Amino acid sequence: MENPAQSMKIVPLLILVLALAACTAGRNFEAPTSETAKLGQTTLTQFISLYGKPEREGSKVVNGEQIKDVVYVFVATRGPVLFGAKVDGRSLAASFWQEKLVGYQFVSSFSSDSTAFNEARVNEIERGEWTSDDAIKAFGKPHGEMIYPLVEENGGRQLQYIFMGSMGLYNKPTQKVLSIEVDPKGIVSNFSLSTLGS
Repeated sequence: MENPAQSMKIVPLLILVLALAACTAGRNFEAPTSETAKLGQTTLTQFISLYGKPEREGSKVVNGEQIKDVVYVFVATRGPVLFGAKVDGRSLAASFWQEKLVGYQFVSSFSSDSTAFNEARVNEIERGEWTSDDAIKAFGKPHGEMIYPLVEENGGRQLQYIFMGSMGLYNKPTQKVLSIEVDPKGIVSNFSLSTLGS
């Protein structure tokens, strides 16, 4: 099965297109919180009432279930893009199954809420030994979480740490995604780190 985290690859591309088109693009928004993004509880209607009309919508089938996705993007540049300006972006992708939130992914390169994380600690993760609490102690509050059917095991969970570097025409975009699989008992069963452009 394709890792649903790979759907995040669409976000940097969308941000790049928007950044080249305008100095500021999209509607600004705040990072999701435990109140605004409750897995298995927050409805699509509630989510849209909080964040407004999405920049894009889509659907996919995961584990035989129909999933609806909504994506929000905000981009701001400092200086002319064509001359290598710094481009900061903020994106939020949310997935819904049977109208309930089952996953979200937040990415920001703004200093105020940057989602940068210390990838050097990835080698410390111990499958079968670490708990979700250990992961949070090492890497901080997750930038994204997923539950069934976005993960195969009902009752399991995936924690995600996601960073996207700033961009300009002459600045190579970078992206890092750390996905940590947690079983229904809260034990880390697997993890993976993928990078792009670093």
